[in-house]
Amino acid sequence: MDVRKNPVTIFDIAEAAGVSVSTVSRILNDKPDVSEKTRQQVLQIIEDLDYSPHAQARRLASGSSQTIALLGATGSGKTTIINLLPRFYDPTEGKITIDGHDLRVYADLCAGR
Repeated sequence: MDVRKNPVTIFDIAEAAGVSVSTVSRILNDKPDVSEKTRQQVLQIIEDLDYSPHAQARRLASGSSQTIALLGATGSGKTTIINLLPRFYDPTEGKITIDGHDLRVYADLCAGR
């Protein structure tokens, strides 16, 4: 397995090709608004440097990531929310919904109840 300490990034590709990072991104995403000469030059550099896109970065950029963050000050309820999601306990008021579905119903369906 080839593990690099500093993998090649699109910044490295852009610098080597003398183009902007957005140009490299447009080429990687197969956008038509890049000249064929520039496209071929960048693709050759990508091959020469053995560039491979970072999977998690691609998911984040595409909007298909399933990772979320929960940020808040001490005492703001982060742990409470985390404990409500797996239904360690239910809310005493209101409801928690996921994609518009009440978590209690959703969790029961997932558990086969």
